[in-house]
Amino acid sequence: MIATAAKKPAPGNVRFSVEDGAHLSFADDAFDAVIISNALHIMPDPAAVLADIRRVLKPGGWLIAPNFTHGHIGAAAWSLNAFILRLIGFQTYAKWHPEEYVGFIRENGFTVTHWHLLKAAFPLVYLEAVLA
Repeated sequence: MIATAAKKPAPGNVRFSVEDGAHLSFADDAFDAVIISNALHIMPDPAAVLADIRRVLKPGGWLIAPNFTHGHIGAAAWSLNAFILRLIGFQTYAKWHPEEYVGFIRENGFTVTHWHLLKAAFPLVYLEAVLA
């Protein structure tokens, strides 16, 4: 995705990099907003990722964090889903219902200002929050 994005025209203040979400290379209070899309469920320690996002966000900064929510899937279907994701290179660590995901974001230092459940192949929660 980074290689594809880097081929397109971008403003001078846009930079692409591959980062460890729990150990970002950016300075404290560096960003007005952070977007993390469909990734928290495939990270081994999503709370650590949110902690580092809090670190790099300026006070009052925005978090945009849409994420798949798989909590509705039964055990057998979940095993199949997780197996297919592993085949294409994604290990799934978290399985939230939509309300659980929103609660997880709140528990990790953000004030959720808006969220909406989108119907897709898997339910997707679109979420906006500010640093609490």
